[in-house]
Amino acid sequence: MVTLGIIGVVSAMTMPVLLGNSKDEELVAGVLKFHSTLSQAVMMWRNNTGAIDIAGSDADASLFDAIAKELKYTAKCVKSECKSVGWLPDYSYDYLGVKGTNVQFGAVAKQGYGDACYLLADGMAFCLDINPNYHCVTVDVNGKKKPNRVGRDIFSFTVGYNETDVLPEEAHCSGNTHVLSTHGTCCIGEGKCDASNLDPTQKGGAAPTSYVLLYKKLPPIYNGN
Repeated sequence: MVTLGIIGVVSAMTMPVLLGNSKDEELVAGVLKFHSTLSQAVMMWRNNTGAIDIAGSDADASLFDAIAKELKYTAKCVKSECKSVGWLPDYSYDYLGVKGTNVQFGAVAKQGYGDACYLLADGMAFCLDINPNYHCVTVDVNGKKKPNRVGRDIFSFTVGYNETDVLPEEAHCSGNTHVLSTHGTCCIGEGKCDASNLDPTQKGGAAPTSYVLLYKKLPPIYNGN
């Protein structure tokens, strides 16, 4: 009986950890899946159209529909329409825990929705911000479910930046706190990161998206220190 009691105590202590690890693994798998499928969809679009760079060629999100179709989207909203859809949360949060103000800084929500948002068949949702140089695509890999926060279930990518493939959103590399909230302060894609200091919580760290693609795990949670 004593042995069974000890086993029960140990199980009760380890179960939340195991569940937490399992949830983290699901989120990481979602990031990797989205990055892979988005990359394939962009490549297919380029092969079908002969185009190289999607950015700067469209004043609205309609051109991206061809790429989103390859991602199997089931619903779409454009600009202010996104305020009333049921598949987006009211708010989402950047890496610092502040409500995201736009797509480039972690908004996949009814507030800060960008130019368009898409719901995918697997439950993921992403929002699009059109930029003259590239498109910012920010995805919530478990859709409306919480925590709706950058570095946990929300991650940002760029399409068309420098005519390259799908990259982590880290085009704006600076020490500005607002930029740090999503992008980190160094550019892995441009070789500007210190390989020994990629922790997004630290000065000069990488973007949360880059961290996941590099290490296949979620980055540390920013606690304000």
